[in-house]
Amino acid sequence: MATETIKKEHMYWVDLTRVIAIFLVVMIHAIENIINRWNEYPAEIQNIANMYNSLTRMSVPLFFMVSGWLLLPKNESLKDFFYKRFVKVIFPFAIWSLIYLVWGCGITLAGCKPTFISRLIFIHGTYHHLWFMYPLIGLYLITPILRLLIVPDKKYILWYFVALWIIF
Repeated sequence: MATETIKKEHMYWVDLTRVIAIFLVVMIHAIENIINRWNEYPAEIQNIANMYNSLTRMSVPLFFMVSGWLLLPKNESLKDFFYKRFVKVIFPFAIWSLIYLVWGCGITLAGCKPTFISRLIFIHGTYHHLWFMYPLIGLYLITPILRLLIVPDKKYILWYFVALWIIF
């Protein structure tokens, strides 16, 4: 019995979109120095920096849309879906959050008091450049529900939606 491998067609537009989004993220961080220093640069420079800053803000939504394009049509169990996301995204996010928490405790005079830790985790987020992880995790939580729009015969996912709705 011979096994056939199905070769998926490579989508070059996805790679191009990722390259553009990466470039835009780099631009955001390069422009940040000018944007955050009002009155240190002439108004013309500030206006140009604001224009570029506005144009670059599509970067993270581009990443989210590409992720949706690639994830929604996949046919995998809820267990496999969440295991993959846990290993690739949530586990590293938790580790880096812990690293930044320890680092934050070391540089503040408050130290690692419970109020500092809870405020950092639940109010401010673990660190400002990881802000996109919170909406990404939310999108991962609703992806099985969004898959219903593509494959409506999986009614068990509706029960997942009901459970998620009750929890949150």
